Amino acid sequence: MLSQKKLKDSMRREAEVVEEPVRPRGRPLWEYFVLFPVLAISVYSTAYLFSQQVEHYRQIMLRQQLWQIRNAIIIFHVLNTEMPPDLASLAHTTVEDARGRISFPLLEGVVIDKDGRVIDPLGYPYKYDSRTGKVTSQAPCCQYW
Repeated sequence: MLSQKKLKDSMRREAEVVEEPVRPRGRPLWEYFVLFPVLAISVYSTAYLFSQQVEHYRQIMLRQQLWQIRNAIIIFHVLNTEMPPDLASLAHTTVEDARGRISFPLLEGVVIDKDGRVIDPLGYPYKYDSRTGKVTSQAPCCQYW
């Protein structure tokens, strides 16, 4: 008798136990429709801001190179009483002090292409007038610097 009573009690307990509904694994589909556009917009905006920053630093480098080239032209003109024939010759010209102990190039760190033109940081060749010594960039953003 005791075993039948225990059996009935255990059956009643099992009937009273409510099974919880099985939840699906993973995320709901609507979360993906929100997540992917947000990620795409953030990646695009980061890439755009990075490219703008790179362009800004190249323009800063262009200003510094123009300053360096213009100073080298002035030094060349003072030493030789004439303007340099082209910018590539400035890059290959060295200057010595009065005692001949120190020698340094007039232009350092400029890029010269295979045609012998000096290229600015934006990828355009410099425009040089050997009569006046005026140097400008041919980049569309910086033609009047």
